[in-house]
Amino acid sequence: MQAIRSDLGNILGPNVVKEIFYRIGINAASIAHEQLKDVLTSERELWSMADRVTRLQGWGRIRRYEKAFDGQRLVVRVILEDSPFAEGIVSREPVCDIARGGLGKLIALYYGMTLLKSVEVQCCARGSPFCELLFELGPRPTTPILPQVVQLTI
Repeated sequence: MQAIRSDLGNILGPNVVKEIFYRIGINAASIAHEQLKDVLTSERELWSMADRVTRLQGWGRIRRYEKAFDGQRLVVRVILEDSPFAEGIVSREPVCDIARGGLGKLIALYYGMTLLKSVEVQCCARGSPFCELLFELGPRPTTPILPQVVQLTI
């Protein structure tokens, strides 16, 4: 995986690769959620399934999760161990973008909220003993967000 990331980084640039890997995770979680949504009947089942999916996908394992809700925003912290994305490499930047995208999307879909922020706070590739992912979710907008139209003068 890291060889692919490195090759693509040399061709496209590291920020583009980071976004591509993040979106791969989002798409994988969307597919998994569609197939599993009927069995995700409780929060306990969500986290049990998330751990199974991360293991089956080869994304590591969820050691712990914590959440806090203030009535508007939900913040979820996930500790991921044995991440293959960080295994055996040293990086100044976090590298678990597929897991970050996948878990963030799965959490947002389960809670019916919008993923506002997704950050890898700690990463094994940066010397941490585990990877820590932080997700901030908010309510879904009640009205569609329309793109702002900008008039250009020629």
